[in-house]
Amino acid sequence: MGAIANDKVVERDKTMHKITKSLKCLVCNGESVYDSNSNFAIAMREFIRSELEQGRDEEQIINDVVSAYGEEILLNPFFSLKTTWLWLLPGLLLILGFYKLFTNKNLSRMGIS
Repeated sequence: MGAIANDKVVERDKTMHKITKSLKCLVCNGESVYDSNSNFAIAMREFIRSELEQGRDEEQIINDVVSAYGEEILLNPFFSLKTTWLWLLPGLLLILGFYKLFTNKNLSRMGIS
């Protein structure tokens, strides 16, 4: 019986680490809740642990946290129409940069005909 309880604790801790690694600490610059030692991150880890102990799953907890703090708490935001530009803009800028670099106008400025 002790092994079963221990397995549940290990599984809960794995889930907690996964969740806390996916959430941004809102008082730290670029750190996850998992990595941060701020009061906010400590409280968030305690909240997540408590929710897992009550039987809530990862998706429910993340949805609750996003409802409370907004999508900016996610280190990797959901892919949606609202965030599409976040995913597409870097690629579009790269393509535009290469186009600009290799147009005839730029090549002729470098003395290449």
